[in-house]
Amino acid sequence: RGGGQEASREVDVKERRAQLRSCEKDAAVRVEDEAAVLDDEEEEEVEEAQQQQRLRERREQQHAPQPKRRRFEAVTYLEALWMATVGGAQSVGMGEELGLLEPGFLFDALVVDLAAPGSRIEIFSTDSELDLLEKWLSLGDDRCIRQVFVNGRDVTPAPLEPWLTGHGRALGECRAQRASA
Repeated sequence: RGGGQEASREVDVKERRAQLRSCEKDAAVRVEDEAAVLDDEEEEEVEEAQQQQRLRERREQQHAPQPKRRRFEAVTYLEALWMATVGGAQSVGMGEELGLLEPGFLFDALVVDLAAPGSRIEIFSTDSELDLLEKWLSLGDDRCIRQVFVNGRDVTPAPLEPWLTGHGRALGECRAQRASA
């Protein structure tokens, strides 16, 4: 009897082990299926959460103060002239005294000769007044200035020594001489 009981126990143990293995396999399959289902559900939840986050960020961006985007545009020559005259006078609080060539305004002006000796400006018969203004603002320098008026008074300096006029050109010539030496 003792041996039979042991044998029966061994069979029971073997059967239980087999059942457990079978159950484990079934459970593993079920666990894998459930994991797959959970993964799909979790993926959907994650996607939904990400979508909600993107929507929140878009709303925040729409309602948050945005830094101003600077859009640089070239200043026209007429705008540059206005800034140097009327706009400049207004910016320093003297717009009612300076900036215009009209009675009652202080007379601050330059008399310019674009064809002055040493000038880099080429003048053509087809140049309009605007063309000449553009050339002066782009290429003009002290060689083109004939008279200077400040507050209605002529303050033109005495002619400089000949070697000082056209200082930009003279500096370039000095550099060229040094390079060739």
